[in-house]
Amino acid sequence: MNTIQIDKVKLFVVKLFVIIAAIFIFTFLIKSIKNNVLVASAQSQRELYYTSVSIEEDDTLWSIATEYYSDEYKSVSEYVNEIKELN
Repeated sequence: MNTIQIDKVKLFVVKLFVIIAAIFIFTFLIKSIKNNVLVASAQSQRELYYTSVSIEEDDTLWSIATEYYSDEYKSVSEYVNEIKELN
């Protein structure tokens, strides 16, 4: 083989290596993104528990929400909105 043919073979091997490396990297990234989406989806789903509340005179939705508010809500206002949606 002459040097031109050897250089072509070397170039072909380098290109082939780059393509194979790109395929592996692309596959890894796709799997990583897919796993992150599944984890985020699982974290965004939560179980809701319902509590019966006896309403008394002078109770407001805000006072009830304040009493039963938990850290899973960003604010009492957000909890009030969820109570409205559920009822």
